[in-house]
Amino acid sequence: MKKLLFVLCTVLLISSCSKKENNDQTDPLRGVATFTVNNVDKSFTKANNFNEGVLALANSKEEMIALFFPKPTDKTTFPITYNLDSEDLVTATYTLGEKTYNATNGVLGIGKIGQLEITVTSYDGTRISGTFMLTLVNKDKSDDVIKITKGKFEKIPNLMEAIKN
Repeated sequence: MKKLLFVLCTVLLISSCSKKENNDQTDPLRGVATFTVNNVDKSFTKANNFNEGVLALANSKEEMIALFFPKPTDKTTFPITYNLDSEDLVTATYTLGEKTYNATNGVLGIGKIGQLEITVTSYDGTRISGTFMLTLVNKDKSDDVIKITKGKFEKIPNLMEAIKN
């Protein structure tokens, strides 16, 4: 139920960003995500949020990255890295228009797909920062692969904490 609420909040957030007229492309309340996709530099600043182990990064509903990894606790020592060898579920999804690309460590029993490395460098319960590297496979065409390098997310807010306050 929490994940469904999170997804709905993310969709509403993305929808509101596309309607908002603003010459400034950076919303300091959303943090910043930068990365390179197949040698093209990207920056997401409008619809970034983190909740319950789901890090959603986007500027619009046409292009999004979702990273799923265990939510850090107050006992987590940073930095902490998740990859294909992690025992907990670690998955990444990249949506570009109508195409969806995935990478997963296979904990759900579907086997390992692609490559991923997510490193969380800090999380204080309200904002999360870290890095990521992904090799994702098109869910409909296994020879269609996207590489995301130099991924960095900085001060991405916990959306559910913001709603509470």
